[in-house]
Amino acid sequence: MGQDWKTEKPAQTTESSERIFDREGLLERTVDSLELAKELVQMCLHELPQDLRVVRDEIDRGNGPGLAKSAHTLKGMLGNLSAEAAGEAALALEMIGRQGALEEAAAAYSGLEDEINRLQPMLVAFLGVDDPDLPV
Repeated sequence: MGQDWKTEKPAQTTESSERIFDREGLLERTVDSLELAKELVQMCLHELPQDLRVVRDEIDRGNGPGLAKSAHTLKGMLGNLSAEAAGEAALALEMIGRQGALEEAAAAYSGLEDEINRLQPMLVAFLGVDDPDLPV
């Protein structure tokens, strides 16, 4: 009774949404250039499927150093998008690769996919397009 769930829930939702995709953070990175931000998002949406395939391939090969490198690259792209939660998932895979703890890689990859699946619709919405050809 001491808590008002109606006032707390929107703050939690906003915090969660910003961890998935921080629109304002992206605009800060692009010096408030909406055009540049949209170009970056578009480029990343097109590169994301291939980058995920490379990460998955390194896991399937049991290549720890390759996994670390490909996950690091993906983490950088996600950081540029201000996609904190997905970036953290990529970091987890990078660390797994560095430590050679590949038995943990499949579960971590599944977590990365979950975060990407939450991120992609937000990126498409940011672009303001309804394009079924976008690789989401």
